[in-house]
Amino acid sequence: MPDRTFIGYVGSCVDVSEVKEAHLAVLNSAALNEAMLESIHGRVAALDAGGVIIATNRAWTEAVAGVGALARTVVGDNYLAVCRSAGSGDAEGQRAAAAIEDVLARRATALPSNTGLRISSERAGSR
Repeated sequence: MPDRTFIGYVGSCVDVSEVKEAHLAVLNSAALNEAMLESIHGRVAALDAGGVIIATNRAWTEAVAGVGALARTVVGDNYLAVCRSAGSGDAEGQRAAAAIEDVLARRATALPSNTGLRISSERAGSR
């Protein structure tokens, strides 16, 4: 029968300070982005190059709260798909989707003022 006497241990030591610093930088960046987004008084929904909502501010969320399909739209949803799904009967939704697609594809640098939306190709993503 083996002797159950403690004879030592095996261990390792890993320096995680770089990982912790990187994590903190990401958290600080996210907090700064959120603070800047919320400081804008207008309605803002940031889209990625595919039309997926990556961030919104409170003003946008409150503004769309009672607007049909937009009321159920959250970060992660494809805004273009929501506009398109409004159907051919909703000319405003179709115009908005087409105008946003033009900016995202860099066929335009900004949305026409008659869409009621504002977007700039400066942050629309690169292809």
